[in-house]
Amino acid sequence: MFEPKSGAHSIVEAVVGFAVQRPFSHAEIESVVASHPKWREQLPRLGRMSVVEFTVGPSPQSAHPPAGGVIFDRIKPDGNIAWRLNVNERNILVNCLEYSRWHEIWPRMHSLLNASAEVAIKPSNRIVNLTLQFIDIFEWNGVQPYDIRQLLNLDGRILPADLAGRGSLWHVHQGWFERLTSLSLQGRALKRIHIDAVTMGKTPAVKFDTTIRFDLAEPIVHSDILGTDMGANLYETLHQESKRLFRSLLSSEAAKRIGL
Repeated sequence: MFEPKSGAHSIVEAVVGFAVQRPFSHAEIESVVASHPKWREQLPRLGRMSVVEFTVGPSPQSAHPPAGGVIFDRIKPDGNIAWRLNVNERNILVNCLEYSRWHEIWPRMHSLLNASAEVAIKPSNRIVNLTLQFIDIFEWNGVQPYDIRQLLNLDGRILPADLAGRGSLWHVHQGWFERLTSLSLQGRALKRIHIDAVTMGKTPAVKFDTTIRFDLAEPIVHSDILGTDMGANLYETLHQESKRLFRSLLSSEAAKRIGL
């Protein structure tokens, strides 16, 4: 039987974030570093990210040379990451690796996004896309070889039916664009799925990386998203879209085990 990695659910990591129009400057990154006390209690460790810029051929001076980035995180007792805030290049991302339920982790994610955006983003540097990503793992605990139909829906339009004969090592990576009429903002969504059948130690497992990136038709000031209910509504819509997408990949039995 395929068992969800986290017991009641299969999520091992959730990521929310967004990208802005231009890379962050050195001064903007340093402003984020100086603001660490605002979230130090949640994310006590600070680390720097270095960026090396190189070109082939003539190298005109960049208008926005790379400024590197900064990472704040909290470590579990076993040494693994529990939470992370990452500000680098054009992105602000929050990673949660101790997922419980969406309504429990979202307020904390939103708080970290908002606090870091307030100091990193100038009004002229607008948001161009929003991202929501989930990493799910199911592990096989029965006699091998397994029947992948116990986990995956191979009768739908997304997954190839011949996966049933591919053994326990394979991958399916694909993506497509869709219009999301449920969103109040204009744009298009990239729905991307990466599914990898692997061996974790000696245990066969299937890892899902499900990402929805919403590209805005017109860039928007960050305070219009994060400073209002709009941000929560947008990410909640992406969350529901992600659940529907993930549900379409699973067999009825597997979906029932994790409450989908």
